[in-house]
Amino acid sequence: MDLLQWLIDHGTNQWPAQRAYHSPLEILTQQHGSRSVRHPAAREHMDYTRMLLESMVHDGLAETDGVAGFRASAAAVAVAETYLIEERRHADNQRTQHRLLWVAIAAGAAAVVQAGAAVWQSTSHETPQKGVRASSALAAQTRKAESP
Repeated sequence: MDLLQWLIDHGTNQWPAQRAYHSPLEILTQQHGSRSVRHPAAREHMDYTRMLLESMVHDGLAETDGVAGFRASAAAVAVAETYLIEERRHADNQRTQHRLLWVAIAAGAAAVVQAGAAVWQSTSHETPQKGVRASSALAAQTRKAESP
């Protein structure tokens, strides 16, 4: 996708009739610098780039001059835009999933705290229930005393 984006970027700054064709060597030189041709894997990298470019020609995403040059076709822009839209959607989905993860962790922590409070209350002194019984007994005595 980077190669296709490079072809689009370097081909759209000229008029359609004047769009230049770029050879694999020119593309690699502009992407990685002039010293990249001396790299031990330069030949393999150039062959791989040529294979990608020929694959794009086969798919209708690039045009060739028949000699050694390639340029992006009109269909390449639509494919690149679709790819960028899908990348943005994927990034948005990942952000949403991370937020949901933190919400689930917070809910789990709240559940643990609530369960701990319930266990602590059930194992603590029985004074709240005795206090309820005592107050109801006191209320019953008060009612008896008030009745004629």
